[in-house]
Amino acid sequence: MSFNRAASIYVQVANFICRKILLKEWKEGEKIPDARELAMMLEVNPHSAEMAIEYLTSRNIVSGKEGIAIVETQAGGRAATLLKENFISSDLPVLAEKMRLLNMTIDDLREALKKINSKS
Repeated sequence: MSFNRAASIYVQVANFICRKILLKEWKEGEKIPDARELAMMLEVNPHSAEMAIEYLTSRNIVSGKEGIAIVETQAGGRAATLLKENFISSDLPVLAEKMRLLNMTIDDLREALKKINSKS
């Protein structure tokens, strides 16, 4: 996983978990990898992975008990909300700065997104 300097590692690990939930790779009621497994999978410190699980537990996206985290019922909507919040607070400011530097307008961005979306 490549990391963005604009956001804490644990937030990026939480975003990874949320993406897995939204893609339905990790389903409601299912156990997700524990902090140690996540840390190995993503090549991060186990403490960062544990903080990510605690963060998602506080947002009712996963529930944790005795080292086991399970995807909560209706976690998808909460995961999407959290990803949007994190995008707006971490990724969007970086994008806005790049747009200012390159003198890009919203219309330029809209056109670029249309091209990207037409390829998929």
